[in-house]
Amino acid sequence: MGGFNTIRNNLIKNSNISLDVNVSSKGLIRLVRCTDTICENNSLYMGVKSPEDAKFSPYGIKYISMVNPTIRNNMTVNRTPANSSYIDKGGHTGNIVITDNK
Repeated sequence: MGGFNTIRNNLIKNSNISLDVNVSSKGLIRLVRCTDTICENNSLYMGVKSPEDAKFSPYGIKYISMVNPTIRNNMTVNRTPANSSYIDKGGHTGNIVITDNK
């Protein structure tokens, strides 16, 4: 949460290795009520394959109630077809720029 954040050039994989029951905040990148945030050039690896292991990577990038976000050039390797690479929640305002390398 906050404003003028930059999330750039990270390698993130299997974010919930403890397999917590509450996975809603255990995704690879979670952005909530941020203003003018740039999320770019991240490598996201959702590496498990079976539904019973889907809690390892419940989502790639989740963005909630954003203002002017830029989400671009993130490389997502999604081997968990039950889980989304992107999740969009809440209302957003301003310009929303989303491009992805998959």
